[in-house]
Amino acid sequence: MNHQKKISRRVFALGMASAGVCDAASPLINLSKKHSSLVDFSNKGELFPKEYDGSLLGETSWYYDPEPELRRYDVSKQSTTSQKKYKPKRNFELIMTNANTGEQIIEQLRVDTFSYGINYNKLDHFLRDWRENKTIKMSKRVVDILLQISERSLGDNTSLAVRITSGYRTRKTNSYLRRFSKNVAENSLHIKGQAIDFTIDNLPHKKLNNIAKEHAFGGLGVYDNFIHIDSGPFRRWNS
Repeated sequence: MNHQKKISRRVFALGMASAGVCDAASPLINLSKKHSSLVDFSNKGELFPKEYDGSLLGETSWYYDPEPELRRYDVSKQSTTSQKKYKPKRNFELIMTNANTGEQIIEQLRVDTFSYGINYNKLDHFLRDWRENKTIKMSKRVVDILLQISERSLGDNTSLAVRITSGYRTRKTNSYLRRFSKNVAENSLHIKGQAIDFTIDNLPHKKLNNIAKEHAFGGLGVYDNFIHIDSGPFRRWNS
C-alpha cells in the first residue's frame, strides 16, 4: 500500500511538472482571437520574472523591437518636413486595444467638435507602461502620426480596430526586455514616450507599411506582425 502511494505521488508530481512545460511552450498570443490578451493576470503573476523564455523574444514575437540606437544617426539625417497638428478629415471611430492586457478604449474622432474628439490625457493613460502602471506625457507628435495612419487605413469603413503592442516603457521595463535581447535599444524612444508599436486588424500588413511610409515623419520600423513609429529623427529599418 505504501509503495503504491509513493508511486502515485511521483506520478502526480511528474504530471504537475509536465503541465508547466506545456504551458510555457504554448503560443504567446492566439491570433485567431482579435482582442486576446498576451498576459494572464488571473494568478497575479510576476511581471518581471527572473527567468523568461527568451525564444518568445524571437523575430516574430510581439516584444521583439530592435530599435536602432539614436547615437548611430547624426542630426543631418533628421527630417526637415514639418508635421502639422492632426485634424481629422472625416468622422470615424477608433477602437484601440492593448495587446498585452486586453484593455480597450474607444475614441470618436469628429471634424466639427472641440479638439476633434482627441483626448490626449486619456491616451497617455492607455499607452502607459502596463508592467509598472506608470504614465508619461506621450509625444503628441507620435500620437498624431498614429491617428493619421489610422484614418488613412479606414478605406470605406467608419470604424477601425488598432492593437497597441507597446507605448511608454519605464527604464526598468526597457532594461528587463534588454536582458533577453540586446537588440532592444538602451535609449529607446519608448522611454521618453515618443514611440508606439501597433498593428491594425483586418488590414494587410504590406498595405499598413505603405501607408505608414507616407505619414511617419520620424522613425519607422517594420516587423513581421507590427510596426514601430516614433517622433525622433527620420530613419527606416526592418526586422
